[in-house]
Amino acid sequence: MANSGSEIEIISQQNDNIDAICFRHYGTSSMVEAVLERNRGLADHGTVLPIGLTIILPPRGDEKAEKQTIKLWD
Repeated sequence: MANSGSEIEIISQQNDNIDAICFRHYGTSSMVEAVLERNRGLADHGTVLPIGLTIILPPRGDEKAEKQTIKLWD
């Protein structure tokens, strides 16, 4: 798994899709929405991405900030 502290650029490989790219880089596919947001128009390529497409992978960020827990009782 790569350092998730800064953006990196990758090049799509044969039969790549966004889920597989996220799983290879982040170890989970939970970052698909963030990758699509960072790469406007990426979803227009369809499920299987063309070979040689440059994709920017944003930093993972703080998962605790993404997942908020609501406590009904203290």
